[in-house]
Amino acid sequence: MKLRLLFLPIAFFSTTLCAQQIVLQPNGTDGIDASLGYHDNFDTDNNNYGTDAYLKAYCIPGASGGRNSNRAVIKFDLSSIPAGVTITSAYLELTATGYLNNLLPGHFGNNSAYLTRIGGTWQENTITWSNAPAIDASNQILIPPSSNSTQNYSVNVSAMVAGMYANPATNYGFNLQLVTEDPNDAAGITFYSSDYNVAAYRPKLIINYSQGKGSDIDSLCTTSDGINGTDASLGYHDNYNAASTNYGNDLYFKAFCMPGASGGTNSNRGLLYFDLSSVPAGSDVVSATLNLYGTGYLNALLPGHYGNNAAKVYRVTSPWTENTVTWNTQPTYSATDYASLPASVNSTQDYQITTTALVEYMVQHPSTNYGFLLQLDSENPVDDAALAFHSSDGANSAKYPKLCLTYKIGYLTVETEIYQPEAGLQLILFPNPTNGELTIELTEGAFDASQLVVYDAMGKIVKLDYNLVNDKTIVISTENLANGYYAIRYLNSQHSFIKQ
Repeated sequence: MKLRLLFLPIAFFSTTLCAQQIVLQPNGTDGIDASLGYHDNFDTDNNNYGTDAYLKAYCIPGASGGRNSNRAVIKFDLSSIPAGVTITSAYLELTATGYLNNLLPGHFGNNSAYLTRIGGTWQENTITWSNAPAIDASNQILIPPSSNSTQNYSVNVSAMVAGMYANPATNYGFNLQLVTEDPNDAAGITFYSSDYNVAAYRPKLIINYSQGKGSDIDSLCTTSDGINGTDASLGYHDNYNAASTNYGNDLYFKAFCMPGASGGTNSNRGLLYFDLSSVPAGSDVVSATLNLYGTGYLNALLPGHYGNNAAKVYRVTSPWTENTVTWNTQPTYSATDYASLPASVNSTQDYQITTTALVEYMVQHPSTNYGFLLQLDSENPVDDAALAFHSSDGANSAKYPKLCLTYKIGYLTVETEIYQPEAGLQLILFPNPTNGELTIELTEGAFDASQLVVYDAMGKIVKLDYNLVNDKTIVISTENLANGYYAIRYLNSQHSFIKQ
């Protein structure tokens, strides 16, 4: 038996997976929207603004004192998406109005906002500020401040839309409102609504989805329970030597910074790891969410979430062990690979954090999956803030941290033309053909075996045993493979040699 290995760095194309796109633009048929107005002394909170030509979120001083605020709601009918498909991406496109009047000169001020899933039914021609349904604060996206007064927005709502599609009875649309609704911090964002007379400017939801036989779509929900995952607290407390103490069995997963009991700082960060080895190598992560469950009141020092507790979940880049890690020995993390947690709206809030990009990297580079680090944006005791969640060491398994992801395994056909890899990086394969062991040499850089994937002639990933000879040479065994043609993919942080 002989096997011939073709090195095809950029020549993979999906033929059995059908990717499609649908564009929804609300015009009263496939979507609805409305403004919600509140103005002290003017009774606007009971008025319906379902025909407002603009979608606005602002807060400014009221004409007779107090405040003048506005929020926006919008919903899209997803019933035109075929049944049984996978949502691969979804973007909400909003077109800025620019200057409207002296009160609303386009986007202005510190206008960061939340886009949040709505938690109940509403009607375009009856909804008001007063009767608007509650929002699901655990399922929201933080929109950064605008860079200019006419900025258009494209908001990644993939996880939200995937949830709406999977559970259509809970598709109540989106709520848009400022993070800070304080007239002293006058700010606003203004977009065209579905009632504007130019159709091209109306809100748009662009959804990409995949369907077709030959594409394996799978999902995984794994909890951090000491088997599938581990977690630990990292403590620092001036004058108490906490920085060298291990808190691997902490009942709570926390990030806080407060004044120390004897002066200085009392801080905490959280480490969390999930075993993703059950996800097949080379899979594409469609979506991933990290679920953390608020503890509520613990004690006088930690009465649940409090303060300006915006935080980030970072991707950890070096190993750590649950029962030995301390503040002093904590692992490194990537400052550019993170997911943001907006400040909590109440002390018991659960969080559902979109971590697709982080988990995609962990799946594509399994040997460097070291988990997540939770850390406050401001670790200053003067700001005195905290997030407090249940850890995997608590008694209630329903409250353990949980990572849920959807991924697809592509079955791909192989282009027969042989492409050469990019200049500066070459793989040398010998003997080729082979009927035993295959040696692969890397001409530049250090080999990472997790970045090497072998495909059969149908493009399906096959697993092989390998031995790393040195940092540039790897030997794989082909004895368990059937006779035929195979292909190799190798990618690293500088080069991507496969396009699927």
